[in-house]
Amino acid sequence: MSNKATLKYASLEQQENLANCRKTLKVLQQAATDKENLAGRPTSKICPSKETVNKVHIDLSERSDLKRKKITTTNIGIQAGADSGITVDDLTSEASPSEHYWQVIAERTREALNKTLEENEFLHGQIADLVEENKSMKDMLDESKSLIEVLTEMLNENSDPANASVAEEANEDS
Repeated sequence: MSNKATLKYASLEQQENLANCRKTLKVLQQAATDKENLAGRPTSKICPSKETVNKVHIDLSERSDLKRKKITTTNIGIQAGADSGITVDDLTSEASPSEHYWQVIAERTREALNKTLEENEFLHGQIADLVEENKSMKDMLDESKSLIEVLTEMLNENSDPANASVAEEANEDS
């Protein structure tokens, strides 16, 4: 005789309720100090129906609009170039670098500093030109503002006598 008990349900509705009901929590681990025998069950065995529902299969070979973007990188000053010629032996050898090595490093540093100095001189010249241009533009702005003031005063003076003469004519008619 079998130790397993089977329950028979009268309706389909009761069977659906049984499938959808939540399982109760059970003790997973008897003692917290027992780190060798940790207990737990995988989530895929709890609800196997969710695995099939969440999976979506997309055939990428049919879709031509999905393409990967090409990423290009450029050599920056701190990145080692492919032509640097550093090998594993250079990095792992116990011998100190030769005197020629330090001369090459000093020459490269001198060239980089000269290039930076020339660039700084060029930028200082541009700044001086821009400051001078800014000053001349401010002078022109001040002159144009004074011209606008003079012209508005002249327009107001011209409009006042015309209004005065029109007012005088209106007084004479009445």
